[in-house]
Amino acid sequence: MRKLTLLIILVATAAVALSQEPAKPASVQSDAQKTAANNIIGLEQQFWEALKNKDVKFLEASVPADLVTISMFGVLGKTAVIGMFSKMPCEVRSYTLTDSKVTFFTSETALLTYKGATDGTCAGKAVPTVWASAVYVKRHDRWLKVSHQETLAL
Repeated sequence: MRKLTLLIILVATAAVALSQEPAKPASVQSDAQKTAANNIIGLEQQFWEALKNKDVKFLEASVPADLVTISMFGVLGKTAVIGMFSKMPCEVRSYTLTDSKVTFFTSETALLTYKGATDGTCAGKAVPTVWASAVYVKRHDRWLKVSHQETLAL
């Protein structure tokens, strides 16, 4: 009897499992998400270009008041980031962003991860390569960076 019960449970479980539609892989993005992902990656490139060109006005206009950044300097908001950015003794000749991946949590919230390599110096020291993440939210039909985090790449 015990064997028959186990066999019935096994067959029923298999029937239920086989009747399910396969799950859509998480990496498959809709056309709208692909467009949004390209826009987000383009925006991140603009931030790095602003860093290279020391364009404080771009930062002031492009990040919301609730921006949060996390780096070796600590957890900083918009005012502190802009103040630090305008005073940093950095020279950036070029940069490369690779391994970009955008993950959507909702249609208006996305996480961008990537590797950023910089040819330049800050305070006389080479700028290290980093793994970075940025959270973007869509507000009033515009993608805004609300968070940025960096970790040294090994």
